Parts: sequence; structure tokens; C-alpha cells
Amino acid sequence: MKKWICMLLLVTMLFAITGCATDSPAEEPVSEEPVSEEPVEEEPVKVHKVALLMDGPINDMGWNAMAYGGLVKIDEDFDNVETSFVENIAKSDYEDIFIGFAVQDFDLVIAHGYQFNDVATKVAEAYPDTQFAIISGVGNGSNLTSFVTDSAQEGFLAGLIAGLMTESNVVGGIGGVDFPAISDVVKGYGAGAKYVNPDVEYILAMTGSFEDANLCKEITLSMIDNGADIMMGVANQANLGIIEAAKQHGAYYVGVNADMSDNAPETVLNTAYIDGAIMFTALYEEYLAGTLDGGNRLVGLNQGALYLGEWNEQAAELTDEMQSQLDEYIQGVSDGSIDYLGLTSEVVIN
Repeated sequence: MKKWICMLLLVTMLFAITGCATDSPAEEPVSEEPVSEEPVEEEPVKVHKVALLMDGPINDMGWNAMAYGGLVKIDEDFDNVETSFVENIAKSDYEDIFIGFAVQDFDLVIAHGYQFNDVATKVAEAYPDTQFAIISGVGNGSNLTSFVTDSAQEGFLAGLIAGLMTESNVVGGIGGVDFPAISDVVKGYGAGAKYVNPDVEYILAMTGSFEDANLCKEITLSMIDNGADIMMGVANQANLGIIEAAKQHGAYYVGVNADMSDNAPETVLNTAYIDGAIMFTALYEEYLAGTLDGGNRLVGLNQGALYLGEWNEQAAELTDEMQSQLDEYIQGVSDGSIDYLGLTSEVVIN
């Protein structure tokens, strides 16, 4: 009997314990205060500001059009870049425009042509935190670097075509304003024609203008009267006068810098190009790499920035033999076995 009473008491105690456990209120979950994280400030993206100065119009079909095309290429191919340009700058305004870009915190200011050299040198000294570059000028100091187009080489290639294609053994070449980048093309043209054809006589002239197409036409007519059957022009828009005269009298034309075959496809044989897009891209890549150092960079065949265009078969066909010769001569210019600079230095413009 006592045994059953003990068991009953034990069961009763277990129910009581269970009941106590069930009746105890559930603990509220501990709520954690959200940890406020400080916002991470992102580094602002650097926008590189690039300016181009030109003393002629961007639609001059030559020198300045080439530069503008190079600036557009930078704008299209690189991120975080802001570009600006000024065309038709009068000489009296060179310095003010240079300074204007420097004080507006432009990172890279490019002047297109030797004519800017003195002012670029002066302004670069006054604004050492701005990188300046000049095309076909002279580098000076640590922040003025020159990219020199190999104008003699460009003219030499055009002259090779003229010397190969002439039937009269007389070729003519006309330049505009007498800057080294222009006169060297004219001299190189004479040297190239003479190299490939020792019987060639070259007639060369400078007009002092990039706009006077009528003057170019008059000089061309005079050269044709003296036997020239191949012409070359490095006078930007004024080249149209050369092409017009050549077309009227059955002569041919070899171009430089810009393809003008649309104006007279039966007259324009080919064009020797300095590719502004390639040159300006190389310049900008050096700026980004921090390697612009005030030196001089030569830009030509071996930098991939100078080449001949497509042969215009509407004008005349180049025979396989002529093409083989032309390729051989161009290789010689590239590898240095043809001293085109020495030959060019011997040429005198009439």
C-alpha cells in the first residue's frame, strides 16, 4: 500500500513540474540595434581635359583637318576625357588662348604646328603643372613635348609615285605657307622623284597661302606649260586649284595628308598620309602613362602613322613591276638603306 502511495505522489509531482514549465512565460527575443555603417566615399573619377589649338580651319582638307580628326579619335576611344579646340587663331591671340586653357585647368594642351613654338615654350614655363605638346615643333623643358611629323618622308613617298608614273620626266610640286612641315614635304617630293627616276626634272614652288586656290592653279598651269605631267600639292584647300588645272590639261595629281580623289577621281593617283588619329592616340597614351618629358618624337613609317592610300584605278593603273619597285623603295626608306633625309636636304625650292 505504501508503495502505491509513493508512486502516486511521484506522478503528482511530475505533473506539477510539467505544469510549471508550461505556464512560464516565453522569453522575448533580444532585439539587436542595427549597426550603422559609415558610407564609403568613392574616389571621384578623374576627367582629363585636352585642348587643341590650330591657326586654320578644321575643314581645310589637309593639315588642320588631320589634327581635328586626331582629337576626335581621342574623344571616341578613351573614357573620362573632355576635349576642346580653337581654330583660325590669329598670331596675336596665340598666347592668350594658351594661357586661357592653362588657367581653366586643362591637363593637356596641344598646339598644331611649328608656328606656335615660341609662345608654347613661354607659356609652358609659366604653367609647369600643365602638359603641353606641339606638332612638328621643338620640345623644351619637362612639360613641352613635340611630335614631329616626318614631312620629308611623307613627301619622298609621294615623289616615288611621281617619278615612277611620269612620262614627260617633269614633275611639279607646290606648297602653301613656308613652314618646315610644309617645305620639307615639297623638298622630299623632289628628292623621291629624282631617286626613283634620275632623269626627272622637278619644278617646285611655295605660294605663302593655304587658301589661294587661284594662285595654285596659275602656278600649276605654268608648270604644265613647262612639261610637268604629275603634280603634288601641300596647300590644304588651295590644292583644289592644282587639281583643277591638272584635270583640265590631262596631268595627274599625287596628294599628301588628305584624300582629294572625290574631286577628280580620274586625276588623283594616290595619297601619302600622315595619320592624325594614330599620332594623337600615341600622344594621349603617353600623357596617360606620364611619359611626356619635353623631348621630341618622330612620327612616320616606322611608327605606323605614315602610309600610302589605295591606288586610284580610275586615274591610272600601276603595273606589277612598278608596284614591286615602289614597295622596295618604301622598305628602303623604312629600314634606313635609303637616306631620304640627306637627299631631301639637297633639294632647292625654286
